[in-house]
Amino acid sequence: MITPEQFQTLAEVEGDQLVSMYLPTHVAGPEIRQDHIRLKNLIASARDELGEEERADALLAPLEKLLGDHEFWRHQGRGLALFFGADRDLEMHKLGREVDEFVHVGSRFVVRPLLPSVSQGRHFHVLAISENQVRLIECTRDAADQVDLGPIPSSLVDALGSDTEEPTLQHHSTTHAGAQHKPAAAFHGHGGGKAAEEVDRERYLRAIDTGLAERFKGERTVPLVLAAVDETIGEFRKLSKHAGLVPGGIQGNADKRDARELHEAALELVAPIIDEQRNQLLARAQTARDSDAALEKFDAILEAAEQGR
Repeated sequence: MITPEQFQTLAEVEGDQLVSMYLPTHVAGPEIRQDHIRLKNLIASARDELGEEERADALLAPLEKLLGDHEFWRHQGRGLALFFGADRDLEMHKLGREVDEFVHVGSRFVVRPLLPSVSQGRHFHVLAISENQVRLIECTRDAADQVDLGPIPSSLVDALGSDTEEPTLQHHSTTHAGAQHKPAAAFHGHGGGKAAEEVDRERYLRAIDTGLAERFKGERTVPLVLAAVDETIGEFRKLSKHAGLVPGGIQGNADKRDARELHEAALELVAPIIDEQRNQLLARAQTARDSDAALEKFDAILEAAEQGR
C-alpha cells in the first residue's frame, strides 16, 4: 500500500536513469509461477533502455536476486511497483489493485498508476497471536501487507526465552462461537501446572502489549483487530493499553490463516468504524462549507495544512 507521503516523495524525485516497473502479481494459486517470469521480461526491457551494460548490470542486480526468491513471490498482493535508479536504492510497494505490466526509464518516476492504491482515510492493523508466532498485518480496504514487528516479540520463546519450560503451552482443539464452527487451538498447561501456565501466558501477552505500545508510539488509536483463540483475545483485551482495539476479534488458530484471509475477516469488523469516521469528516466538511470556512482551492488547502489547519 502507498501512503500519500510516499506517493509525494516518489513524484518529486528527479535524477538520471530512474527506473519505474509495474507488474500484476497473484496472492495464491499456480499463477504465482508467472510473476517472476513477468519480472524477468521487464528486467530485459529495462536493460535495453539503460544501454551501457556494466551500469545496467549494477542497477538491475537487486531485481535479479528476486527472480529466485520463491518465498518473496508467495507473499504478494495483486500488483507490484518497483522504483530505483543510479543514486536511489530499490523501493518496492505491494499493491491491492492489479496494474498493467510496464517499465520506464527516465529522469522521473512514473507514479500515476499508483494513484488508485494510495491509502485513503485511516488504515488499520491485524495482530495475529499464537504460541508459535506473532504477525502484524497493515491493512486498508483494498490491501494487506505483513509488516515488521519491530519491538513486538515474534513468539513465546522470543518473549520468554529459556524462562519457560518446554512445552509450557500446548494446543488442544475446541470449537468456539463465532468461529464458524471450525476447530480452534486453545492453550493448556503441561508439566508446569495451571498457575505456571497462566503466569507464562500473561507474561507473553504483556510483552506483546509493551512492544505494541513502542511500535505504535503516537498512533495509539489506530484500529487494531486481534486474531487468536478466544481465551487469548479475552486476556489480551483485559491487559492491553492500546486505545484502538476493535471490539470482537478473529477467533481461532491464527496460524491457519494467511494475511489475505485475516484481512477479509478483519474488514467486516473495521468497516463500520471506517464508515463512521468518514461520515463524521463529511459532516464537518459540510458544516465548514455552510459557514464559509471550507477551502476548495488546492493552494489554499496546502497552505492550511502546513499551518496545521
